[in-house]
Amino acid sequence: MVITDKTIRQMIEAKVEPLLRRARGVVRRATMLVHDNAGGVARVQAELTKDEVVDRIEMIQPIGISSRPAAGAEMIVLAVSGNPDNLVAIPWVRGQRLTGEDLAEGEVALFIGQRGQAVHLKADGSVEVRSADAVGSSVVLKASGDVVVTPGAGSKVYLGADGALDAVALGPAVKARLDGLKTAIAGWVPVAQDGGAALKAALADWLSASNAVSATKVNAS
Repeated sequence: MVITDKTIRQMIEAKVEPLLRRARGVVRRATMLVHDNAGGVARVQAELTKDEVVDRIEMIQPIGISSRPAAGAEMIVLAVSGNPDNLVAIPWVRGQRLTGEDLAEGEVALFIGQRGQAVHLKADGSVEVRSADAVGSSVVLKASGDVVVTPGAGSKVYLGADGALDAVALGPAVKARLDGLKTAIAGWVPVAQDGGAALKAALADWLSASNAVSATKVNAS
């Protein structure tokens, strides 16, 4: 047998190529097709390439966080110790593509899809919570301990229970109403022996003004 440079290259490639294939398969991108949580262990069926679908890959997640990705979710599939028969999958997204969040350095956001619901842990120590499709509505737990509730247009704030009915006046509304009362009384000109008609008229004007407390309120139970 004549050993040539070509023969040597072929011998090396025959030995090295299986190792290269194994190394290339250590970290792979995939698309989740099916999620199965039976038996308390999350497993997925994932499409690694157009012609390669793998069943029952164990899905792992960080401690303290649990999620169930929808079909079509992106995943990173790892071959433990380079073994293609021992795969684990990690669901993921690229950057902020699905979060809708512009995060500052050191911040974290928990979210689902693109509907807008999120828990945003901010760098200033505050926590902002938003629900799906609730444009303009949010609850912010500030680092100082203050709680800021901002209802969106047409939204209500409930204290104590969902669907609470008793109105609780907000400070600005109460102040505006009292200021209107003071203005009405200050502008009242007493009329002798009118039986209080002038005062009644001033109060009637105040009551008919568009400063009802119910226009801005929270409901409590």
